[in-house]
Amino acid sequence: MSSPMSRALCRSLKGRFYSAQAMRKPDASSSEITSARVNGVNVATADSLNPLSRVTFVVKGGSRYEDPSNFGVSHVIRHIAYLTNDKNSSFKTFKNLEALGANLNSITTRDYAMVSVSCTRNFMPEAFELIAPAMLRSSFSPWDWKDHQGCTPKVEFDVAALQQLPNVVLMEELHAAAYRQTLGNSLYCPPEFVGSHSPDQILAFMGAHYRPNRMAVVGTGVDNDELTQLVKGMKFQESSSQPNDKKAEYVGGERRVPRPDLDVTYAAVATEGPSLASKDLLSAAVLQQIMGLGPHIKYSDSVSGSRLATALKKATNSPFMVNGLNVNYTDSGLFGFTVAADPADMEKVLRTAFGEFASLTKTGVTDAEVTRGKYQLKTDIAMRMESGDAVVMNLAEQAVGSEKISSLNDVMNMVDSLQTSDIVNVAKKLVNGKPSMSSVGNLSNVPYLDQLLK
Repeated sequence: MSSPMSRALCRSLKGRFYSAQAMRKPDASSSEITSARVNGVNVATADSLNPLSRVTFVVKGGSRYEDPSNFGVSHVIRHIAYLTNDKNSSFKTFKNLEALGANLNSITTRDYAMVSVSCTRNFMPEAFELIAPAMLRSSFSPWDWKDHQGCTPKVEFDVAALQQLPNVVLMEELHAAAYRQTLGNSLYCPPEFVGSHSPDQILAFMGAHYRPNRMAVVGTGVDNDELTQLVKGMKFQESSSQPNDKKAEYVGGERRVPRPDLDVTYAAVATEGPSLASKDLLSAAVLQQIMGLGPHIKYSDSVSGSRLATALKKATNSPFMVNGLNVNYTDSGLFGFTVAADPADMEKVLRTAFGEFASLTKTGVTDAEVTRGKYQLKTDIAMRMESGDAVVMNLAEQAVGSEKISSLNDVMNMVDSLQTSDIVNVAKKLVNGKPSMSSVGNLSNVPYLDQLLK
């Protein structure tokens, strides 16, 4: 059973209504989160005084559900939201959203695929009716597919842009080293698969995974009854395809990507971390704060409280970057650190960071470190939740992953309840796990994983 908490809180962790109706004045008393099953879909709303409505469709259809026959299909789906579907042409979708002043955003994570639309409250029903058919499509228009070249140019651009983001490549390679398929599948289409996905292949994937019991529709700044009526009108397609619900299997390993053209070398080391369903989730988030997430004062070089940065500052006078790593998924996670430094200093930097990480099992953490880490975590969560986009993503991930949704106050109280002994026990469990490693850049001075373990 999934924990009623999303990674958004731990990062740091249909009827028809018409626009002619007047924009209603939101009631401050309606700001509580409301959640219920409607038409097989979990519908959750957090109404507020905000005149901007945000509605997000979230599906258990991320890259982890791909298999060797369709690698990259979720990446292609990320770009097809506006293509002609069973109800609306691509021209109608694009032009009408533009006329409504609405913004459309489509993203995928390893766990989820999300399509969001934001607009003023009085236009939300019209925007919903434009986006919902894209999530329920059972066909593609042949001429539209050909006209847009199957979104191949957009996918090619993403893949090419990835090569300019070595820090993103680092995380892709770390996941590939840690897992076999599932969470090891890339968020990006492999170059050899670009342009290979047919409409039938995409529809088979969507038919298997875009089902009511795997979907949630969430809204902020939207009336719950109104959204409920809209969801009731959604018509799902029957499909014989079965979802690929294989559990993630952490195996550990190493991936190295030589890039001698880069002036900076990047490396990441991690063990299996807690999942979103784990009781250790928040303890690991506090431990990440203790390890360090960079300066808390902009442009400063203060490393006070950061175990990793303090150790590296003593070991080298050269510039470096180091951060604790804690990413969580529905059934697994990764916990460790990332470093970036001059290629000539990389061996010293990496060995020092690894040594400090390993020392957590011997030295543990102090009460003062835990108190500071809890304060920093609560601040990071509260600041993140000031963003409307972060609020709706948090609500979406919780709605699709659990029948219960935790409020911000619930999470803050859970953080407050953590004890030093909880953090110490989690540190020992995580650090003693089997490590994985990835590196990108000039690797001439990057030790292999087995050499770090000696």
